Amino acid sequence: MSKTLSSILHIGAPVSGTGSAILSDSPVITSKIDTSSTSFDLVNTSATTVNIAGAATALALAGTTGTTTIRNNLTVSGNITYGGGANQLSATNLSVDDALIYLAANNSVADIIDIGIVGRYNDGVNDDTHSGLVRDATDKVWKLFSGITAEPTTVVDFTGATYDNLKIGGLTASTGTFTGQITSSIADGTAPFVVTSTTPVANLNIGGYSSALKSASTVVSVSAATAPTTGQVLTATSSTTASWQTPTAGGSTINLASQVAGTLPVANGGTGSTSLTFPSGTAKIGYLNIPQVSQSSNYECVLSDSGKHILHPSADTTGRTFTIPANASVAYPIGTVLMFVNEPNAGNVAIQVTTDTLYLAGAGTTGIRTLTAPGIATAIKTSSTTWIISGTGLS
Repeated sequence: MSKTLSSILHIGAPVSGTGSAILSDSPVITSKIDTSSTSFDLVNTSATTVNIAGAATALALAGTTGTTTIRNNLTVSGNITYGGGANQLSATNLSVDDALIYLAANNSVADIIDIGIVGRYNDGVNDDTHSGLVRDATDKVWKLFSGITAEPTTVVDFTGATYDNLKIGGLTASTGTFTGQITSSIADGTAPFVVTSTTPVANLNIGGYSSALKSASTVVSVSAATAPTTGQVLTATSSTTASWQTPTAGGSTINLASQVAGTLPVANGGTGSTSLTFPSGTAKIGYLNIPQVSQSSNYECVLSDSGKHILHPSADTTGRTFTIPANASVAYPIGTVLMFVNEPNAGNVAIQVTTDTLYLAGAGTTGIRTLTAPGIATAIKTSSTTWIISGTGLS
């Protein structure tokens, strides 16, 4: 049975039956379309564009239970609000334009739920294992974890959690607490950390409260696992032992607090004095010998010869000339001393100064001086261009 639109509009009672209703291109239906069929096509399968609801401000699809399927792409101009108590958004690829993902938007009553990101993985035994980065509301600490089998909801049960490693390029923090071992993979001889404080660091303990120090291959036992006394340093006593000891020099103990008088200079870590006073007879300062420079040919002195003796050895029986350079060439400081030594059986040594003046002590004569063997002569610079020389075997 088929009815045309005009016949339908003139029927006051509901129309029922089988067959098809033929409608015009723009039918007006003032009531509703009911069907008792369990499968009902509202629109034929050949329609490519279908407009539903028109100016309606509310549209309800399907019943209160079951599943509504949209078989193709869905474009929504307004907001989407999810209802129900267990909402889930599933996507193979999720792209979000917002730069920040806002979590726990309804958490405004109390700080009692955990916030973060959780994922599921298979640990080889259980395919329902979870890992994530979550802020624990109980202690306000962000935790990077894995190994949790119970799916987290509003809180995470961290009882059986394993805390994962985090690899980063650098770490900046105001404080830090390490509950495990600090290891370093940097080259041997480089400290794994550096104290960069510009002021003295109090209570920086290195080995003093440990029973052993461990290197890559050796454990060095510390004989006294206590704090060192003032002035002591941790010193190796063998390849596997160490102890706190007071520094020594030449077999005698040096106690800086009692044996050095005066104030240590600022450059050396002190408070301002420019000199140190040592007790008479208890300390040796500097190099007490006269270094030797042996020459078996004509030789012009250099700046580093200051305070040394120029030796003409016995093995060289040929006469030689030793020259003190002019101040314009080598500017020795005033007070510089040069010593010349001519060993027995060596040839004579002529000592001269280039352009400057060399005086013979006592006689006051100037010019080249001759040092015979064996003989010693000492020249001292008294002004920028003046030297005075004296000695035995010198003429």
